[in-house]
Amino acid sequence: MKEVLDVVDQNDTVIGQAEREECHKDFLRHRAIQVFVLDLRGRIFVQKRTKTKDVFPGLYEASCSGHVQAGEAYLQAAARELAEELGVTHKEHDLKELFTFKLRVKPEHEIVKQYIVQCECVGELQKEEVESGEFVDWEEFILRVEKNPKKFTPACIAALEKYEAPQHR
Repeated sequence: MKEVLDVVDQNDTVIGQAEREECHKDFLRHRAIQVFVLDLRGRIFVQKRTKTKDVFPGLYEASCSGHVQAGEAYLQAAARELAEELGVTHKEHDLKELFTFKLRVKPEHEIVKQYIVQCECVGELQKEEVESGEFVDWEEFILRVEKNPKKFTPACIAALEKYEAPQHR
C-alpha cells in the first residue's frame, strides 16, 4: 500500500495529498515528526538508519523520525513511529512537544514537530528501518555530531541547533 501524505503550505494548512514518492520527487512540502527518546538517566537514544532506506540511508538520527500520514495528527504520528521503529509504546500524553521547524534538504521539504519522551528502554528495533541503536550521554552525542555532522540526518542537525537544553550542553 502506498504511503499518502498531506501536502501543506508554508502555514501548515493542508492544500492536497500526494504519495510519499511524489512528495520527494516534486519537493512538495509535507509533515514529519522527530522524537528525542531519553532513558531514565537522561541519555539520548541514537539510531543508525539501515543502508536500504531510500532517504538518508546509513545515517544516524536522534532518536526516531517519520512522516505524518494523510489525515493523521502530528502527535499520533509520533506515537506510531515510536512503536514501529523502536518498540516504545507510550500514551500520547507522555510525549512533550518541544518546537516546530522547517526542513528543506532534498528530497525532504517538511514541517517537523519535535517531541521528547522518557522511557526505561527501547523495545525491538524495526529491522527494515533501524540498523542499530544505543543510549549515549548528551555530551557524547553532541561531540559525535560536531566531529562528523555528515553522518547525521539533516533533521537531527536542525533539531539540535534549535534545542535549548543548557543542562545537556
